[in-house]
Amino acid sequence: MQKDLTKDPVAALTAVTEVLTAVHPRDVFTVIHSSFRFLKPANQRQLGMIFMQDYLQPLQHFFELGVVTLQPGLAAKDAASFYLTSLSPLFNTFHHVGPADATQHDQTIALIKLILFGVATKK
Repeated sequence: MQKDLTKDPVAALTAVTEVLTAVHPRDVFTVIHSSFRFLKPANQRQLGMIFMQDYLQPLQHFFELGVVTLQPGLAAKDAASFYLTSLSPLFNTFHHVGPADATQHDQTIALIKLILFGVATKK
């Protein structure tokens, strides 16, 4: 029986994140944006369009599904962008998320929870 990931945003984003970390050797957001300085303006636009189409828009759609309640005034596009920019600790060994003996999967879950729910609770 397959789990309905639309009912569990942590599991859904963990699955997406594990695909990204398996397919990309480095943080895709950083790679794409650091490549801009080496490209002509027309190629920058083209790379930006690919980034939007292949990464930001699918993630934006996830945040538009209503699986999570975004902060008031936060656009789904901004949530998607924040998610992508927050993944860098998973692409290196310098930054570690979670306990020292955490598996890659456990680190991914810990980071997704930080992205979705922040570091503090309301009082």
